[in-house]
Amino acid sequence: MKTARNGRRVVRTFAVLAAAFILAMPAIGSAALMASAASVIVSATNQGSGTNSGDRIAFASGGTTIHGDFLGDIYVVRANGNALRRLIRTRDVSEQDPAWSPDGARIAFSRYGYVFPPSRWTGIWVVDADGTNAKRLSNAGDNPAWSPDGRAIAFSSWRTGKCALVVMSASGGHKRSLNKFEPTSSGCFSHPTWSPDGRKIAFERGYQIYVMSADGSTGPLRITQTSNPSDTSPAFSPDGRQISFNRSGDIYVMSGTGTRQRRLTRTRALEYAPAWSPDGRKIAFVADTDPNGFGNEDVWVMDADGRNAHRLVHTRADDSTPSWSRNP
Repeated sequence: MKTARNGRRVVRTFAVLAAAFILAMPAIGSAALMASAASVIVSATNQGSGTNSGDRIAFASGGTTIHGDFLGDIYVVRANGNALRRLIRTRDVSEQDPAWSPDGARIAFSRYGYVFPPSRWTGIWVVDADGTNAKRLSNAGDNPAWSPDGRAIAFSSWRTGKCALVVMSASGGHKRSLNKFEPTSSGCFSHPTWSPDGRKIAFERGYQIYVMSADGSTGPLRITQTSNPSDTSPAFSPDGRQISFNRSGDIYVMSGTGTRQRRLTRTRALEYAPAWSPDGRKIAFVADTDPNGFGNEDVWVMDADGRNAHRLVHTRADDSTPSWSRNP
């Protein structure tokens, strides 16, 4: 039986064992992190993905701190498995949730500081595709998602005890909350994704998938109705006809209204965080081939119908949240 995971801040038994080991050592301060240099690339595989070789996939790769938090760096690799490189690394600061701008010129991402003061780093940032000119747009939030026209960024935020789905301009101004709720035991808003026409935003809340209008005027409407909720990481297809998502460690697709749900992966591995290729022919995702969740999480790619899955990247660290862009 699979152990479902949400793809971010994964707590493992290894972290508990590491904490016990570290407690036996002299105190080295609250900034001591077990994975500050964990993201070491081993290999990338050239499997001939069948898409434009200029397409790029950004992803986070890192490890788990003794407190169970993810500490990662941002990497970029060609969609055919070539030209793997680390784009951003900041010591004792976690970069994750990369999201390409529609023109492929910038990447939005979330940052969390584990050094004092953490407020210096935490929030939504953007960086040029070559890793230069990093700029903070918001001092809180995660899971950034660009609007199709590149003029706005949606992200999830938790401030003053309220969950909020926030939209701001691509320069960081004009922030507005589309909806606010009291946080639940299942968490806050997360993983917003825009429909290709820019009219709707799908997101996860309480392990269910919802859709609402991008201006906040209608919704949210819950489109998954599972009795044992475990639906996460929605992503609109490039044509807007489908939404991919994770359910209990497998990748599914459904219509934009939640009908015609279809399971794509049927393995013992844990699969999550699907991301569509720009042409809609492929889906990148993260897989842990240990069904109990104690293996290595790598980026994989498969056809949009679930066939021909292959591992794209293999690292000594855990990979998460792939984002696909066509080369500008």
